Amino acid sequence: MDRMLEGRLSHARFINHAVTGKAGSHNEVRISSDVTNGDGTHTVTLSGDVAVDSKPTLSGYRVPQPSRLAEIVFAEALHERGIVATARLVEDKADIAALSSGYTADHAIAEHVSPPYA
Repeated sequence: MDRMLEGRLSHARFINHAVTGKAGSHNEVRISSDVTNGDGTHTVTLSGDVAVDSKPTLSGYRVPQPSRLAEIVFAEALHERGIVATARLVEDKADIAALSSGYTADHAIAEHVSPPYA
């Protein structure tokens, strides 16, 4: 199959095992497996059929652990800007009580302010 999976997301690696079906046939692509790797990333395998004459389709993927996704992509964004950062190991659980002492106004580096409702 020569269809392309677009986007770059190191949190999940997608393996496309879908095959090209007959013109006019029904598209039936599904996630056939979603494996959590030791580092907390995912390997997602797609399988099924896509009609040779079908239009591109947008599909979603439910991220099983959004906090892990945030850790990985934030560390990558910092790294791309020359800041040494790595996501924690999956087995390393954050000690929230120990970390909370650093959550003070004088340690703030950013603030999120939501826009008002229209």
